[in-house]
Amino acid sequence: MAALSDLLARAWVHVVVTCNDDFTDHVTGVRVLTRGQRFLPKRVRARLEAAKRAPLAVLCQETKNSRLRDLLPARFGVRQYLETDAMAGVAVVWDTEQAHALEGDGHAGHHVLVEPHGVAMEARGVTWQDVEVGKVGSGRIVRPAAAHRPPGRYDHLWPEFDRALREWADASPYPVLLGIDANTLLIHALADRTGFTCARFYKIDAVLGRGKGLRPVGKATPLPKGHSDHHPIRTLWRIGRTRPERTPAEHRAEVAP
Repeated sequence: MAALSDLLARAWVHVVVTCNDDFTDHVTGVRVLTRGQRFLPKRVRARLEAAKRAPLAVLCQETKNSRLRDLLPARFGVRQYLETDAMAGVAVVWDTEQAHALEGDGHAGHHVLVEPHGVAMEARGVTWQDVEVGKVGSGRIVRPAAAHRPPGRYDHLWPEFDRALREWADASPYPVLLGIDANTLLIHALADRTGFTCARFYKIDAVLGRGKGLRPVGKATPLPKGHSDHHPIRTLWRIGRTRPERTPAEHRAEVAP
């Protein structure tokens, strides 16, 4: 336990949690996860200051019935688009004491990956927010994101979703940390298809990573269930210097037809 405590005390190792919030019960578990008390063993908690116990990011699915900005302390930033239920269904939460959001065109957004094509399902997209970890100018920039793959009964939509997710991730000028309800146990196969090089998961929920300066530490840990039928998943990531050679705007100019 002391080893984990020492590891987390180092500035470059951070906790990232993915959470399927289960919209059917109209109760969110994200607020509990941001407090941090539930995702570390008791002996480790006692060794860490409050800021280190909080996750760097909570990456959420099935949040369409929760307006997270109204439910979370001001300390936490929220990227959740409320224009439609489909957009509100995925969200990114980050600890502003560990990272600050980058502003400007391209540093945040929601991108539709697959439409329902006539089935009883919301459109599925990805929501993201670029953050710089640590002090301003640290160069430790990462793109936390959240997505929710269609359920297995609509697996004919998976190829379109997977292709679109890979294209979106390929276009990112920063390393990506994606929290996803994958709706499959074959997480490594999904990671390969979508261009992610790191996968930490429990059953069908995962945090996928890709990009220089980003490395997982240890295994994923399922956390106690709250109101959801999914376990939140705790992962640890080393985030080093990740500043790209081009900005999002410069990247779009390069790939524009």
